[in-house]
Amino acid sequence: MVEPAGLIGYDISKPANRVCSRRWPHAELFGDVREIDEKVVVSWSLKYPHIVEIHLWGGFPCVGLSSVRYMRKNLAGPQSGLFREILRVLELLRKIFGRNFKILFFVENVASMDRSAAEEVSQALGVIPYRLQCSQAVPISRPRYCWTNLQLPLLAGVFVSRKEYYIDVEAPAPYPQLDQRLTEGHRWDGADEGEVFPTCMKCIRRHQPPPAPAGLSRTPSSAAARWESDNFAYPPYQYKRQYVIWSEQGWRLLNS
Repeated sequence: MVEPAGLIGYDISKPANRVCSRRWPHAELFGDVREIDEKVVVSWSLKYPHIVEIHLWGGFPCVGLSSVRYMRKNLAGPQSGLFREILRVLELLRKIFGRNFKILFFVENVASMDRSAAEEVSQALGVIPYRLQCSQAVPISRPRYCWTNLQLPLLAGVFVSRKEYYIDVEAPAPYPQLDQRLTEGHRWDGADEGEVFPTCMKCIRRHQPPPAPAGLSRTPSSAAARWESDNFAYPPYQYKRQYVIWSEQGWRLLNS
């Protein structure tokens, strides 16, 4: 049983902060994580003098790590550099609260990153990641790595196996009913075929396709035509028939 004494979040994304403020209205939300310095951490220690442990949760941008990114630079990429901020904040917490104070960290990112990048993160944090895949419980793929210094306990229905450079976690569960997930009046033919949606991607509408679009060589012409008519907003493979939602108004991809 965990009872949070306080919630503090840093994110430059206004929509993300808006979601957090609605879900956790008591949370203290700020912008750039680079503004966290020793003075800020000291203020936390004074504001919450009776806490017994700290949980540090961090996710850094995956745009330089994901396998769909052409000519990706992994942790050398400009966005990936924010991973170093997690290490910096973790060190500040240990310095101010003490080396013997209980600090748990949870760091996540995309599991399609190169092995070399995953091992670099593991070396920096001193732990290997758990690999999780939500398609075991909902029909959409989103494989992730989670690095944590908290060992996963034995849980009923959860199976853990050690791989070369990560720990694989299987947690199968029945899929929710389709009418719980689709807007009324829409259909998804792929459900009857046992399909799983690909990982959702950021919508970036373009006047021309990006260099080396992911999966284009394996995309049928009908799907490529949908991709072009949608201003190349997502990778071309996302427009395959089995991932399309239909209604009387026509087709669309997944929405929130």
